[in-house]
Amino acid sequence: MNLIYDSPIRPKVFIDTTILCGALRTDGINRKILQAAKFPHLFQPVFSKVCLFEFVRNAAEGLGKGKNRVAYSSDDIEEFFQAFLNPLLEYYEGLPVNSILGRYSVETILREHLSIGDVLVELSGCDR
Repeated sequence: MNLIYDSPIRPKVFIDTTILCGALRTDGINRKILQAAKFPHLFQPVFSKVCLFEFVRNAAEGLGKGKNRVAYSSDDIEEFFQAFLNPLLEYYEGLPVNSILGRYSVETILREHLSIGDVLVELSGCDR
């Protein structure tokens, strides 16, 4: 019996903003974590809406320091979502994130410079 592959209980791994920002910047360990999440026998990824919105905001404002700081366009962020996040969000039903950020959401965040709380209120349809 293989304790990882044959276990009925898969560990849950919280994918936070740091992992997402690192995966956007370079093809390193953070992208490998996202790629490994495609194999359900390893672990179950857990995403939160707040982390996804925080990721979009941080990527748009710029990642890195000094001369290495890079601000990403809505097209860059959308391309990253299509390649790395949407497949996971579609595959794992019942994830805490029940709506996928789309181009409208990304452009709204960038255009209106909304705080994370305001974005959540707007997209969820709830009031404060």
